[in-house]
Amino acid sequence: MAEEALQQAPEIDTSGLSMGGAMPVTQPGLTFPTGIGTVNQLPEPIAARRTDKTIRGLGDVLPYDSDTVHQMFVQGNENALRNQIALKIDANKSVENINAFKSGLIPLPSPGQGATGLIPTPTDPDTVIEKAYTDSNLNTLATAYSCYD
Repeated sequence: MAEEALQQAPEIDTSGLSMGGAMPVTQPGLTFPTGIGTVNQLPEPIAARRTDKTIRGLGDVLPYDSDTVHQMFVQGNENALRNQIALKIDANKSVENINAFKSGLIPLPSPGQGATGLIPTPTDPDTVIEKAYTDSNLNTLATAYSCYD
């Protein structure tokens, strides 16, 4: 009985709907990402540029060589790589904070504050590569500028 009700669903009246006289334009091959189970495989030139930026900005954090990072971009594993890098940076920050706390560089938190001073602000995986690349280039420029003084 439920199957019959689903098969005989009423038709929706769309006669009162208007798009200002414009007809929707559809383009072949145009899809919108849903974010669920999608894989963003990159073309070779884009993957090469992203690999270069990732290695330059995060070479000391990455557990992979440049060929492995490049393959991750080509195969569409960019989000997994970004998340892994962000987690690794957060873990490193936590270890640094704990060591600074142990050595007395970070004061003891007040009783109501808990351990908030030891927990770093989470690194954004969406911008981790770009931020690290930018920071690396700015540090290089600052070093070069200081040599002229």
